[in-house]
Order: sequence, then structure tokens, then C-alpha cells
Amino acid sequence: MDFIDFQELKKRHPKDETFQQDIVDTFIKRMPIYSHCLQTSLDREEMEELLAYSCQLRGIAECCCIEEIQKLCLQLDSEAQDNNLKAATLIFQDIRKILRCIQTQYPTNLSYLL
Repeated sequence: MDFIDFQELKKRHPKDETFQQDIVDTFIKRMPIYSHCLQTSLDREEMEELLAYSCQLRGIAECCCIEEIQKLCLQLDSEAQDNNLKAATLIFQDIRKILRCIQTQYPTNLSYLL
């Protein structure tokens, strides 16, 4: 499955393929950090912190045109606001699976835009 919508990314930044590539590479390089921060927030049951990290991940996913992560982060936001740790944990597991797939599918320093 192709999680990154490169056609949409090209529409948003039509004249700058280097920027398109850089934003995706940066996201991929930082995915372990996003995952770790979300996991740590869940482990500590810090729902406000979880919400903050989820919002950050959703924002960068939007910039990179990764709709599935955006949708899951919206669900995670809702569960964090409702203080529903169990549901938030399940959603995080789905997010982590997708992040791992993206990391495998798109190794950094390769051009995806050609």
C-alpha cells in the first residue's frame, strides 16, 4: 500500500521537487521519535502530552500527504481528550504499524519523485 500521496504532494509544491523529497525524508527520519514520544506518553498515562504529540504527528503527516496517519491521529486526539487509555493504545498500535510500513517502503536518501 502506498501511504504517501505523491500526486497531492506535487500539487502542493509543484515547482520544488527538492523540497518535496526533503519533507518526506525528514518525516521518515523522525518517525522513530514520533513513535517513541507517543509510546512514552501512553506508558505514563499522560493524555495531554499524548494529545500534543498526536497533533504534531498529524500536522507533519498532513504536510507529507499521509492521509491514513492523519485520520488515526484525529481518532487518537479524541481518545486522549476522553482520557480513554485503552482505545488510545489500540490506535497507537495502528499508527506504529503504518509508520513501520512507511519506513520500510521509503528508505531515506532515495528519490520517490522521479
